[in-house]
Amino acid sequence: MIELRAIGLGLALVLAAGCPPPPPGDDDEATDDDDATDDDDDATDDDDATDDDDATDDDDATDDDDATDDDDATDDDDDVAPACPNAPFVGYQILATVADAIDFAAQFDAIEGTLIVKSDELLDLGFLTCLTSVEGSLAIGSSTSMQSASLPALEWVDGGLSFGGLGLVETISLPALTSVETNVSSPWSGLHLGALPMLETVDAPVLSHLEELMVQQNDALTELQFPAVETSSLLRVRNMPTLVSISFPVLTQAVSLLLEVNPLLSVVDLSSLEVVSTSVEFRELPALAEIELPALSAGGVLAWDVPELTSVSAPQLVDGTLVGVVNAPALTTLAAPSLQTLASSVSSLLVRETGLSSITLASLETAGGHLRLTDNPALTEASFPVLESVGGDFTVTDNGLLPTAEIEALRDQLLSSGGIGGSADISGNGP
Repeated sequence: MIELRAIGLGLALVLAAGCPPPPPGDDDEATDDDDATDDDDDATDDDDATDDDDATDDDDATDDDDATDDDDATDDDDDVAPACPNAPFVGYQILATVADAIDFAAQFDAIEGTLIVKSDELLDLGFLTCLTSVEGSLAIGSSTSMQSASLPALEWVDGGLSFGGLGLVETISLPALTSVETNVSSPWSGLHLGALPMLETVDAPVLSHLEELMVQQNDALTELQFPAVETSSLLRVRNMPTLVSISFPVLTQAVSLLLEVNPLLSVVDLSSLEVVSTSVEFRELPALAEIELPALSAGGVLAWDVPELTSVSAPQLVDGTLVGVVNAPALTTLAAPSLQTLASSVSSLLVRETGLSSITLASLETAGGHLRLTDNPALTEASFPVLESVGGDFTVTDNGLLPTAEIEALRDQLLSSGGIGGSADISGNGP
């Protein structure tokens, strides 16, 4: 930590060296006490407890003449830690030295603009102890010496907060942070954590709104938890070689979530997620076995290149955007019994290269985009009893055990009701 105390110590030594000796007529030795009953001074300097003659030097315990220097027994101003400044930094600055950091700490407690901390001299963020808010951008990175990253007073960010390129940092601590918003005037938005090879812990216990999150290329991080985040827009976690679990236990709303190329990820807690405007995407996750979205009522789910995935479950999903599973040879269950609509105008339902033996969407009425069931070697049944329309292509191909007559009947069902907006291709299926 930057040792600002050294400045105070040096000042104290200078002051001590410059103090004059006591006047000849005033002896404060242990044998001669200048108390209220024995005044050995002259008439202009009264040392008693009831009368203070000097506006600049207060000797008593009850009457302080100097607002800036209190000498009494209960309040010594010289020992009080310096108060935090009360002014925002406005503009653009790069802090590269200890001197820069000390100067910033003495003047500012907020950022309105862009501050970049880029220094091998700084061991921590002690000079930002008083920082309470960021309206703009704060980037901390490109340091081989910084060992800890804590912003204990930071409460909100309207713009961007980035940690990156910190080779020794193991913990990022944001104990007071409650909100991260986006700001169109900021060079970047949201919370970004990247290229932190030693990072093991991200602590943000009261963060409730996280507009955007990007976490990537942090080689030592095994768990990512945001226990208080309730709402978000974009959440992206990708290229994390040791990440095992992700937890957003109280997240209820989001625009888009992407979990991608995390080879050890096996636990994902989105148990409270109710609405996602686009979809939750799971891509290239070879260790993930289950996708459970028990509270999701609106949105979509897409799983791609998930070879160990056995189950996808969204029992409360009614208004969907898309449902897709691709390259999931171990998949045996796809459950969305309440699903009524799929609104995507591109691909609404995509099931390809899975281990499913049966697909049943008993409540699905409309699909706004394509419906594609292809290359599912174990598929023997595809049931859509109330499906009325498909807005795009109707493609059911290369499912060797799926009876062709069953799919032709589904095609005719659609043509007799809402219809098929694109082409119809039925081929390579079973007899």
